[in-house]
Amino acid sequence: MGPPRCHAARRVSYSFWVGGIACTVISDGQPAPPREPPLSTFFTPDSGVPPCELARAVAAEGRHRTTLTCGYNCLCVQTAAGLALIDTGLGTNFLGYGPEIGQQVGKLGDGLAEAGFTVSEVDAVLFTHLHQDHARGAIWSGELTFPRATAFVNGAEVAFWPASAAWAAVGPEAEPAREALRLFGQRLHVMEYGVEILPQVRTVAASGHTPGHSAFLLGEGGER
Repeated sequence: MGPPRCHAARRVSYSFWVGGIACTVISDGQPAPPREPPLSTFFTPDSGVPPCELARAVAAEGRHRTTLTCGYNCLCVQTAAGLALIDTGLGTNFLGYGPEIGQQVGKLGDGLAEAGFTVSEVDAVLFTHLHQDHARGAIWSGELTFPRATAFVNGAEVAFWPASAAWAAVGPEAEPAREALRLFGQRLHVMEYGVEILPQVRTVAASGHTPGHSAFLLGEGGER
């Protein structure tokens, strides 16, 4: 396998190796100020993060505003079984956070092209969860963005979104999740925690943010 493609592109954050697999981080977009939410929105007193530690972390990054920059990053992983994409961003023509955000996101397709990939090369889409900022990029047009890909979603996530009791509580997140499950249909692989779903790609339990929230462990041995 050759080196990671495109080490210096406008929207590709960076490329790196984990063991024998090449990885490329690609951005779907990053909202600009004043859309940076305050840190207090995410790190409330209930979060258990001491304010002094939060202040030190902000200072260490050379930042003076107590805001959080929200980027939508996706990870391409070149496995022995083909190209896998972890999460898909918000997708094109997204208006859910206001019209200005729609112009700043939906860049994943451009980033893939700049990295030397095409949407038809993606063999697998691995969803950490089905919130719209992670799943809508795969289905925004009403058709599958990655026409030959198999989707991997944790079973608890698959069970949660269609549940009637959940719809009112999750609001606008429900529609992209439901659409993703519908469009992938028979090409949806329900995964469990703690298993290798692709060569050197294992699932890790991370439930809480959503019932089936998942992380992925790449590599093996000393490089993971």
